[in-house]
Amino acid sequence: MPLSLSPIVIGERVWLASGVFVAPGVEVGNGCVVSARSVVFKSLPEFSIAQGNPALVLKKRLLEDSP
Repeated sequence: MPLSLSPIVIGERVWLASGVFVAPGVEVGNGCVVSARSVVFKSLPEFSIAQGNPALVLKKRLLEDSP
């Protein structure tokens, strides 16, 4: 299998819990939270909470300074 060398982009104020896998070419938006042992194959929008295999967005984080 060929090695995929696409960059992974992790935004600011992101929390990736223990054992999270982020695939090559994925962007995790600012302020995201990804629960333990999740597998992220698609980019996540800013200020979202995601979990699972594959990781799915559960809801949007509501912060005073978020858009």
